[in-house]
Amino acid sequence: MSLGAATTVAAAALVAAAALVAPAAGDGDPASDYLLQRDTFTPYPPPAAASVRALAASVATVWAHGDRLKVAVVATPQDLGAVPSLFGRPAEYARFLSIELSYVYRGPLLVAMPAGFGFVRNTSAVARADAVLHGLPVSADPAALTDDAAAAVGPLEAAGVLHVADVTAPVVSAATLQARRGRRVFLRYSVSDDSRTARATVVVATVSGSPVVSFARPFAPAVAGAAYGVVWRVPRKSPRTLALCVRAVDRAGNRSKTACARVIVS
Repeated sequence: MSLGAATTVAAAALVAAAALVAPAAGDGDPASDYLLQRDTFTPYPPPAAASVRALAASVATVWAHGDRLKVAVVATPQDLGAVPSLFGRPAEYARFLSIELSYVYRGPLLVAMPAGFGFVRNTSAVARADAVLHGLPVSADPAALTDDAAAAVGPLEAAGVLHVADVTAPVVSAATLQARRGRRVFLRYSVSDDSRTARATVVVATVSGSPVVSFARPFAPAVAGAAYGVVWRVPRKSPRTLALCVRAVDRAGNRSKTACARVIVS
């Protein structure tokens, strides 16, 4: 990475050296938290393991083909946590859930309830998907409902409604940490992207924005809730306060905002 690029990242330390950017949590419905890191949400108590595996496999196939999909199977009001009023209203809950996930995922989302299916893509209904789902069976039994959701995946992909352009930038955060001069320290950060892959630029800078060291991390997994980092030996003549700044870019060229945090040196 060029010095100019490193300086661009480090300049954020002027205004954000103490910032720790963290994604907001969901509003009390379990799926909005669970689907941040996974592609399928199934009822509780868990349905038959074979049904859960079949749903996961069907969705994994979609991603392997270069398309996208997340699925929430909601068998009872309990599965909706703090929003039980949306039980029996799959289309409305699909939009609600899509909005909850939109800061890290804006792709297709399928909801299965005993009352039927709901489908949105980037929070909006898709007429072609609704036509595919119309008339497909749904069950009240949790295992059977999970099977119904798995069976709906193939027709949706065949209809071409699971392919989306990547327009969502990665989300990054940096963790405040303490370090000792002359010792190695793990520069911890997070990066997530709806494509699940991003490359990161990690810079340690003075609080005035002058780069001390920079790391260009290659394209690698970028999943919400996971921690990443690089190892760095702190110089013996380091200032007492530094800034750790991170930014990321996905394969489509979408760039994150820069996130910074303090590094306290002793």
